[in-house]
Amino acid sequence: MKLDTTHIILGQVPDVLIQNFINTIEELDWLVLDWRKSMISHEGQYDSMVFRHAQSYLTEDIQNQPLFGKYESVLTPIIDWLRIYYDVTNYVALLARLKPSSHVNRHADITPFLEDIHRVHIPLVTNPLACYEIDYETIEMPLGEAVEIDNVRWHSAWNQSTTEDRVHLIINVYGDRL
Repeated sequence: MKLDTTHIILGQVPDVLIQNFINTIEELDWLVLDWRKSMISHEGQYDSMVFRHAQSYLTEDIQNQPLFGKYESVLTPIIDWLRIYYDVTNYVALLARLKPSSHVNRHADITPFLEDIHRVHIPLVTNPLACYEIDYETIEMPLGEAVEIDNVRWHSAWNQSTTEDRVHLIINVYGDRL
């Protein structure tokens, strides 16, 4: 969604919600239905876990994906927490893992499906060498801090750690900001 600024810091998600989510993640889940990987060319540097999405990119086609049932109990409290900031009418949710010594190329989300949402990142696993950039501005994203980004602007991410992953919960919120 086009913002007047590159990003908006929403606030700190309660630690217990972050920890519950992290404790649910299993390595094998990264192998389940990762069709997003085929859309992004990053030579094995990037994994995703899709919970709710619409492959047709139409809002009315958003569906729960195979891992939703397993993660619903840890995802729902975070969606409820986001209701402080948004009138959530629907949402898409996924995990994005950027492996050590890797990056996501600079891009802008310029499809109608991605222009009409509030793109919220919540870092679940991060490190001091993981960075996010929007319009050449480096955005600090501490563990558990929810940040809405202007995904229509050019943005990229990188993880310069040689040992640690960077994992963000990404939620596309449909509904007005309160």
